Amino acid sequence: MSITSRVRVTFDRVRAEDREAVERLLRLAPELSLYYRPQLFDRWLREGDFIKAVDADGNLVGVIHARHLEGYLWLEGIAVSPDIRRKGIARQLASYVISSSGEEVVRVMAHERNAPSNQLALSLYFKPVDYVYFCDGKDVQAKEIAEALRLREVESPKGVPGYVDDWAWRPIELYRGRFLGSRDIIIMETEPVFVAVGDLDGYRRFGRVRAACSEGFIVYELRLRR
Repeated sequence: MSITSRVRVTFDRVRAEDREAVERLLRLAPELSLYYRPQLFDRWLREGDFIKAVDADGNLVGVIHARHLEGYLWLEGIAVSPDIRRKGIARQLASYVISSSGEEVVRVMAHERNAPSNQLALSLYFKPVDYVYFCDGKDVQAKEIAEALRLREVESPKGVPGYVDDWAWRPIELYRGRFLGSRDIIIMETEPVFVAVGDLDGYRRFGRVRAACSEGFIVYELRLRR
């Protein structure tokens, strides 16, 4: 995978002592503001590939986290120092993690209005595979919603290619929970709740229907030959 950049960097794993510098970058990344919480730093240290980019002067200028999920690599937490954006740092980080992961399938999700993130995915030959929507609201579990709306267990709906759980997109065949629904709505036992059919007002959820509060996300996939 060829890499072009106007800034040369080296890569290393993020360490506990990098917390302040890393969280400063993550707080400035627009997409991450929807779900990033300080406790994620400790989780990312323990799980997956948490990689930093360091410039020639030893400054931490970018970071990425990647999770190894069910047969694929999920890219997340991509952030670059504001004063050095659009100089190839994110591309180098993504390429480094992808190349060293050993995975043949890589996926990532980008906000529909985040032009740099979408351009990055396309420049690395990712292909769009799904479109999902996030709305903020009351944060409750699927069980509570089912009780409030008197939903019952139903069969898997047709025509749903994937869902989001723990802020990672997964193909529908990987789902192991229940579908809870009625005539107009079907939800999934995910975090946050994923609405497979219809929509929910007032709840924090992902879903397949654009609503007034929607934040749209494009899901991309890259398949490699190792």
